[in-house]
Amino acid sequence: MTDLVQIRDDILNEMYAEATPSMDFDYAKNNPEEMGEDWYEQYYLSEDRQREIFQKHTDKYDLTGTERATLSMECFLNLGPTSVSNGDDL
Repeated sequence: MTDLVQIRDDILNEMYAEATPSMDFDYAKNNPEEMGEDWYEQYYLSEDRQREIFQKHTDKYDLTGTERATLSMECFLNLGPTSVSNGDDL
């Protein structure tokens, strides 16, 4: 069985390491009381780069469509950094 939580955390760790400003996702996950309710809105990463990171990690596994969709929702809609278009200034 594929450990989706570990894959999600690996993806989000890389996304937040490259975000502006950068952040340790594991710290945020383990210390939610220190992060505030909308902490993820304070970090930015291009949509293209987020997709590249997601693809790199998910291509390593033989995921079902449902597993990939679940990860996509978690990484892009729920916990990931705010997406910016490649031409947007941060």
